Amino acid sequence: MNDLRQLIGEKVTAMIGEDENGHVVEMECKITDLYIDNYYFEEKNEPIYITVNVEPLEDMGEDFNWDKCNEISLEYIRR
Repeated sequence: MNDLRQLIGEKVTAMIGEDENGHVVEMECKITDLYIDNYYFEEKNEPIYITVNVEPLEDMGEDFNWDKCNEISLEYIRR
């Protein structure tokens, strides 16, 4: 699990949702934090959930919803 912490500080592309036309919205960002939820894995042998918080690498404007930068599932992060 500690190897995943090496992702902090990495520059990545994050899928942060869809626009009004259903097109995927991605942004270049840096991982600022990582959360590993392994409670159910340890207790009930269920999947481990990994989420990251990110910081955009460019100015996103005043209307940007900063909540989209928090708790992004690792499956929506790529290099």
